[in-house]
Amino acid sequence: MLYATRTFALPAAEDVRVLEIAANYRDGIAIYINGREVGRRGLRSERGSTSLALRPRGPEWERFVVPVTPGLLRAGDNVVAVEVRPSGYRGSPRLDLEVRAFRQARLLRGPVVGRPQLGRAVIRFTTDLPVRASVEWGLTAELGRSLDTAQGGLASNHRVEIDGVPADRPFFYRVRSQDFTTQVRRVERPPRPGEAVRFAVYGDMRGGHDVHGELVAAISKEAPDFVLVTGDLVLRGSDSGDWQRFFEVTASLLSQVPYFPVAGNHDLGRSGDERRLMNEIFELPAGPSTRPFWGNWYSFDVGDVHVVMLDSNSYRRKEQ
Repeated sequence: MLYATRTFALPAAEDVRVLEIAANYRDGIAIYINGREVGRRGLRSERGSTSLALRPRGPEWERFVVPVTPGLLRAGDNVVAVEVRPSGYRGSPRLDLEVRAFRQARLLRGPVVGRPQLGRAVIRFTTDLPVRASVEWGLTAELGRSLDTAQGGLASNHRVEIDGVPADRPFFYRVRSQDFTTQVRRVERPPRPGEAVRFAVYGDMRGGHDVHGELVAAISKEAPDFVLVTGDLVLRGSDSGDWQRFFEVTASLLSQVPYFPVAGNHDLGRSGDERRLMNEIFELPAGPSTRPFWGNWYSFDVGDVHVVMLDSNSYRRKEQ
């Protein structure tokens, strides 16, 4: 086991709205700020437990977002304390740690454009704090129309449906809150029946981030109507850090091109369970009706093309 403490100074604690604690650790971690637990991953929650981490984790850094509540921070010195334990597969723990403080809410994930159809599109994004946000859109880069997320209330997970998108031209959009504004993005219209359909297929990118980045750039230049992904998006689907890195690499593509993945075995994580995160992360067509998702398969139409996505982890399921 490994126990570590570090002091960090804040001249004015009342100005800080969120902390970001970035950690590269092996394999389970508990994080405390001034004696209060603010993050735990891969460790049992029982007080006083000395058990090993529940599973091994991969090499990616993981960002823990900590909204600042009254009494968490103080002006002057603050203490971050960390407990790290290896799993039974490892000989020793490991830890690298960074702490950052922010005065404003930030965009954590997205925006992601989801399955544009003739006359309709969906925009999704995630913020580190609950905020009021909107999607501004229009038929030119000057935009001109606006739709609030969460009916004008506060939210961290945002989803906006845009209706009335013309079928004969692209549309433009950006995401805005009082704390941030994204770049304007262009989304091409989907093909109509009788027109050519252009799409890209790739997969098994896992930990090859540099090559994955080159593929994303090349696909973006081709401007396909949509992208199909054959699975193994990440090395370990149970590691939040893997998904965070995936979205960093694919951010530009996801913001402009519809993205349709299926779950590979690596996307399930080392625990081997059948829970699928795809429907929580991506805007996908309706899949299996049972809960939890014991499979991830679906189909959709683009122009004259019918696309069927199957789940090889559930090939015994007769429903496929």
